[in-house]
Amino acid sequence: MERTTRIQFVADGSYGRRIFTHLAEDVDTISCSIDWNKLLDYAAAAIEKTDGRRCVFTKKVVFIGTNPEFDEENLIYYRSLEDAGIQRIAFPLRATQSKSGRPTLKEDAVDTSLVFGVAKDFYTAKTEDRFDWLVLVAGDGDLVPLVQGLATEGVRTLVIYYDFSTPYGVTRASQALLEAAAQVISLENLRRERVDPAAKAIFVASGREQDGFFQKRRIVLRKRQDAPSADDIEAAIRETPSRDDEGWVLVAQLGKTLEYLSGSKLPYGVKLKTEIEKYPGKFETKELPAYSVRLI
Repeated sequence: MERTTRIQFVADGSYGRRIFTHLAEDVDTISCSIDWNKLLDYAAAAIEKTDGRRCVFTKKVVFIGTNPEFDEENLIYYRSLEDAGIQRIAFPLRATQSKSGRPTLKEDAVDTSLVFGVAKDFYTAKTEDRFDWLVLVAGDGDLVPLVQGLATEGVRTLVIYYDFSTPYGVTRASQALLEAAAQVISLENLRRERVDPAAKAIFVASGREQDGFFQKRRIVLRKRQDAPSADDIEAAIRETPSRDDEGWVLVAQLGKTLEYLSGSKLPYGVKLKTEIEKYPGKFETKELPAYSVRLI
């Protein structure tokens, strides 16, 4: 009987969503998406080259936090995963109380559930049915113990990661996670590949049918000469991922978000602090440690 290499594919859904959104909106002004089937084929080929055996995927799952509004904004992303037969395991975004007593949203133990799910799949399977490789789309250093623990059982991990920058900040995979893996694949390197057809096939130009989705994901403000409205400011606060657990956003970062969403600089002479303070019933501000704003 032919000996095959058994692979389990697992993705951190939030990390994958950031990659998907960045490719769709921010890369060289060219909108593209990931063909997950092609990416799986590429990863399997890399492992086959290492093991010298044919590879089979025993399971393909993505763990992700979710709520109704979030789901509506991510339909194209979800569909791309489903087309590749990747099962979505969703965990609700739950309301919690911040230190100030204000409600905030946090992702409910997705990383922990990912670790538990992978470990359960491995240890509850018969020895002959256990996976030999874990292909992991993730960048979080919290997953290092999982990779190291599987290594003690003879399971090797291939980490797929993507380092990129946006006006919001930098997304960079944990160095410890990359060092713990047996192999790594950089999506940034694959995206820049000019010769290998298997690598080039992973990235697909987005079609016109996706325009409506990306208009929802990226709130485009009106290009105009007057100051941003209260609705514009609110939209930018909600779209700034660097806000803290209590909802505070540095006004300096908020200005970058407004410019990013509108596609243009703020009008000459407009002071964002002044515009925010026009709406005391809508926004709360603080001076220290740096001037910040949040929704009331």
